[in-house]
Amino acid sequence: MAAEEVGLLASLVAGIVSFVSPCVLPLVPAYLSMVTGLTSQELSEKGGQGKTLLECGLFVLGFSIVFVLMGATASTLGQLLVRHRRLLNIMLGIAVVVMGLFIAGVVRIPVLNRVGRVTLPRRFVSPLGPLGAVAIGAAFALGWTPCVGPVLSSILAYAAASGSLSKGILLLSAYSLGLGIPFLLTGLLYGRALGAMDWFRKNQREANAAAGVLLAVMGILLIFDAAGF
Repeated sequence: MAAEEVGLLASLVAGIVSFVSPCVLPLVPAYLSMVTGLTSQELSEKGGQGKTLLECGLFVLGFSIVFVLMGATASTLGQLLVRHRRLLNIMLGIAVVVMGLFIAGVVRIPVLNRVGRVTLPRRFVSPLGPLGAVAIGAAFALGWTPCVGPVLSSILAYAAASGSLSKGILLLSAYSLGLGIPFLLTGLLYGRALGAMDWFRKNQREANAAAGVLLAVMGILLIFDAAGF
């Protein structure tokens, strides 16, 4: 597998791991209720309706826009530091390896376990319709960034090291895809998705380990200047 493909795969897996993280997964039903205006029971009965999928898709679009903009900003910053690219890659590579080991549970960094986030009331329903779903998605991205910080920071560091706007956008698009597909599937198959969510809760350690290993590999590629850019 090419180095660039490893980065995209790691970004995709990192998005999935963010979805099943302890501070996101338990509140997925609440966010789905916010964007659709439906209760959990109504979601189970109407999860496959086009309107529900549209609103979930707009929610995903909202947080994807924010994350992709972050990737574009990070890669642009990397372009500004192109003269020090080798040193930048080593420093960012070490940071990504450490984050990967932290996510995999190999090392402990207590300060990264402290999360801060902005939450909306559980029964909040946007009066803005589809536009409100996009806004809630953007608020989710901004408010939950500290919660998924170690994972997201690793992907942003990789984007910064690339120094390429297109690659930064591509990496964060893959991350958004990994985070967004589970949201869409949950909205489509709400009743069945609850069982899958329980499985992920029980196997979270294994999911984190897989993502952590991939991120550590990304970091090693950066350190040895073999990341494919």
